[in-house]
Amino acid sequence: LCDGRHTPEVGGDDGLTCASCHAAVGHDGVENGLLIWDLNGPVRGPTGVVDASSPHAAAAGGLFADSELCGTCHEVRGPAGFEESPFAHWRDSPAAAAGVGCVDCHMSPTPGVDRDGASPDHRFIGLNGDPEAALALLRAAVGVRLSRDGATARVEVTNHGRGHDLPDGASFLRELWVEVSGPDGPLVPPAWLSTRLLRDGVEVADPLTADQQVRGALPPGGSLVVEVATDGPVTACVKFRGERPDLRAELGLDAAGEEWDVVCVDDDDPEVRP
Repeated sequence: LCDGRHTPEVGGDDGLTCASCHAAVGHDGVENGLLIWDLNGPVRGPTGVVDASSPHAAAAGGLFADSELCGTCHEVRGPAGFEESPFAHWRDSPAAAAGVGCVDCHMSPTPGVDRDGASPDHRFIGLNGDPEAALALLRAAVGVRLSRDGATARVEVTNHGRGHDLPDGASFLRELWVEVSGPDGPLVPPAWLSTRLLRDGVEVADPLTADQQVRGALPPGGSLVVEVATDGPVTACVKFRGERPDLRAELGLDAAGEEWDVVCVDDDDPEVRP
């Protein structure tokens, strides 16, 4: 399943290459990397226009005008721990309804902002790779508000993004959560936005052993509320880790993983919106 996405061996090359997308002419289903390639025809692209110095012929490929090109690899149907539906979530989103496709945001020079005709950026911005780009993408969507009702602190986290659940994709690997703390540390357990994996009702780190997912992701416009009984000072942060430390430990890797504050609020600065 994973080799089909990350080692397609298009044209004899291992891993994702130019041909992985630019030789794609169709698919056998929008899932699990089931792309169909034509290695003998011209290179496909959005326009098919080349200049006299081009080393190859080009043609406008219909698949390039369709987000199914991206969705074919980014819709995963595997064991329970590997079930991922970022393409389906986009397809049902306000962004899709407005005609904003995958490349409009993920190939934008500015993470999470519609490129609006600008030249595509082949970094393919997502929650992997460059942490700063990942944080910029998250900060373009996450809003947090802290309010008080007597001796109760109320933290509301909202997904202001238009294209995806928050978070979306590779839920077995990444972590996004809400942490509400006082002067002496966390006041309540973390409220997970990223998916947790279970086997027989017990949480596990290894996606190969999981038989169930528990999703906490917020759809576009959706909110999560965390209430804490306290009249003391409160800081609430949405935090992000690119890799689960318990999964790294299970794989025999260094369990120390850096975590980042996506956005934080406190009593002096109680609201942040993207």
